[in-house]
Amino acid sequence: MTKPSWQDFATHDESIAPELWDGVVGAWAPCLGPTGSRLHDHSRRSNWGTLSGQVLATDWQLQSGSYSVLTSTANKFIQANTVPIEGTTDFTVALWVNLSTTQTALDNLVPLFGQKAASASDAGWMMVYFYGGANAGKWMISTGSGSAFSEPLTSGTADTRGTLAHVVMRRSAGLAQNGDYVINGIRYALATTLTILNVTTTTGLFWGRDAGPLRSTNQNVFDAAVWRRCLHVNEIAELYRLGPSGMYQRRR
Repeated sequence: MTKPSWQDFATHDESIAPELWDGVVGAWAPCLGPTGSRLHDHSRRSNWGTLSGQVLATDWQLQSGSYSVLTSTANKFIQANTVPIEGTTDFTVALWVNLSTTQTALDNLVPLFGQKAASASDAGWMMVYFYGGANAGKWMISTGSGSAFSEPLTSGTADTRGTLAHVVMRRSAGLAQNGDYVINGIRYALATTLTILNVTTTTGLFWGRDAGPLRSTNQNVFDAAVWRRCLHVNEIAELYRLGPSGMYQRRR
């Protein structure tokens, strides 16, 4: 298989790693090549992503040998419908992304991927990165409770800006602090306890901004997926080893 390629890809039982498709409720792969103003959802749920503000001729970009789609502070983002994650359901979110070294937000944090409004009191979930200030380099899981404890930070820093990175966020009652991040194969525990576990929301799924929109993000997105289960660290390691579009390689 030559990557990127729409001519020779497979999902679910035909994939090189069918076990990784267990529990997938959303899967989008810009790395397979340009698809105009829409992102296909390969989870079989027809949850298409819609590009907003992108110039198709220039914002579908080749980086690190794969295609990607750009989001930016110039009101360029991607939106789909909500994914079926409800209440206290375990879930995993994975993103292959190149986060730009240049970001702008008054509070030094930017949203990468999720379905949550800008207010801390709103339900939902969001992957968030601090690019400056006292928390520079830390990642945050933002859910909804109206409390600072609904937005726990990683205990360590992982500045991935300017390079292709695999960022995974997990939420499960079986994990310490009810969740963690795994970034380029390295686990980062959370420094504060996630007190409110209800993530049920009707807010749309966004790449590159939240539903406010108070913040927006300069990034190139290669591959994104959501599971309605907590992936094991060995499965995350396999995703990292396979790389962008790895799950889409056809079984030989």
